[in-house]
Amino acid sequence: MDGSPTFDGGYSPASLDGAAALISPDEAQEMDFCRSPRASFGSRRSSQSPTVLDDEDDAPRCVVLDFDGTLSTPKYVERLQNWAVCDKEVLISSLTDEEIWANGGGVQRVELMRQMLETLQRQGCALYIVSLGFTGAIRRHLDVWGLSSYFPESRVFGQDSPLLIERDYVKAALIENLMARRGWAFGDVLFVDDSQKNISECDRRRTCATYTVAESGLTERDMGAVCAALRGS
Repeated sequence: MDGSPTFDGGYSPASLDGAAALISPDEAQEMDFCRSPRASFGSRRSSQSPTVLDDEDDAPRCVVLDFDGTLSTPKYVERLQNWAVCDKEVLISSLTDEEIWANGGGVQRVELMRQMLETLQRQGCALYIVSLGFTGAIRRHLDVWGLSSYFPESRVFGQDSPLLIERDYVKAALIENLMARRGWAFGDVLFVDDSQKNISECDRRRTCATYTVAESGLTERDMGAVCAALRGS
């Protein structure tokens, strides 16, 4: 995709040039960040639709987002001598708001994420986070970034969430549970993650369409691609 993507509604977000630098390739490999960008938003439909639960809305489509390395851009915190990732709950609780903003790539990148989430909601998508980080650590970031309203408590699944624990921390299995409960078919759901392991498991099981984040965190180009994939479904 050439040039800067345009979000639905004609808004062309500002460039991310000048935002906090991404981690090096060697560091990314150490943290198991995926390096192979790939999008596959299919149109295969299921022939049966399970009953939708009464306590859930009737959004026709869904985007499931990873957190660390997808919504966040994890930084190494020198004073703590460790990476600011959400499976380190105590570390995240000790971060300043300034450090939380840095972990999101800065104010400009967080605004681009807000634009993406707003666009996806306008397209009729329910938004979920499924992560191996702790739920409270994830919510701390969302609160500071001002994005909590896009992800109600029932839409954030961390490693301490019973639904993920019951499925042995396999994200594809949790997504399949959501799809069965909501009557979503393969082409109704897009899973976005930076881990090739998680993406490959979804692909192997033919759970849903997938989009791989190639760098440390969604870039402006990635955000546009995700929105475009859903517009074309």
